[in-house]
Amino acid sequence: MTEIWLECNAPICSFRVPRAREYAESFLVPPPSTVYGMLLALVGEWNTARYAGTELALAFLAIPEKSRLLRLNFRFKNKKLLAPCNFCPNFKEVITGLHFWIGIRGHLAIAIHNAFANPEQLERLHGLSLGENHDLIDSISIVGKPPEKTLWLVRSSTGSLCLPYWVDHATKLTLFQRYSLAQNILEPEQIFTKIQP
Repeated sequence: MTEIWLECNAPICSFRVPRAREYAESFLVPPPSTVYGMLLALVGEWNTARYAGTELALAFLAIPEKSRLLRLNFRFKNKKLLAPCNFCPNFKEVITGLHFWIGIRGHLAIAIHNAFANPEQLERLHGLSLGENHDLIDSISIVGKPPEKTLWLVRSSTGSLCLPYWVDHATKLTLFQRYSLAQNILEPEQIFTKIQP
């Protein structure tokens, strides 16, 4: 099976928890579904099902820092624009200094290798981002496997992280998997998640 590893840096990003409303809570690490979407954008693919069956592994240099932003939102409740009821606080969590590695197995690995070898053949519309358009990737490159002292995202039925691994906006189907962060991996197959409905 074809396998490739990427090293990626994202200075500031946010992975909004689907059920979060007024308080825009963020996952601590990027969900596999978000990383898959970023990789599809990297190769210029719009069809999310095109590389279904791809297996992804994520490793982190360290647990990222989480910060809370306070912004002022405007909502029109009173016809007087400066009425106090038209303004409300808005909290958003952001992740800073995200440095991680992505292991890719399957046909998407071949497409990524071709994208790096022949970037002039890609058709893309915007900068590469991890999630929302303003969460831009600082750098991404093909590397060997991550260093030994990294934190791995491991599938675990008792894990504290419940992250989406497949999102279909047309059918509103989102599939979740439980994970934990671990430094010592006993079984290498625990780190790979199959991205498919």
